[in-house]
Amino acid sequence: MSLRTRDVAREVQVSKTKVWQTLPLQPDDFPARVRFCEWLLHQHDNNPDFLKCILVKDESTFTRNGVNNFRNTHVWSVGNPHAVRRAHFQYFR
Repeated sequence: MSLRTRDVAREVQVSKTKVWQTLPLQPDDFPARVRFCEWLLHQHDNNPDFLKCILVKDESTFTRNGVNNFRNTHVWSVGNPHAVRRAHFQYFR
């Protein structure tokens, strides 16, 4: 069954801009998730403050040497759910 974001928003009584399409986890995703967790634990073993240095945002526009706008890099693809595409920056300096 496929639901429109508008229908979901109405059902849970939120703005339709608050509802995001997500891709379900697939069995092949598990090894990559384990590798990431092992890498993260290794980083933490080497530097106990490592996790304090991670910035997590759901709407990314932050920079150190450039501008990143990850809202423009999403590719909703069943064939390759890990695909990313580069797009124009939101801000110019």
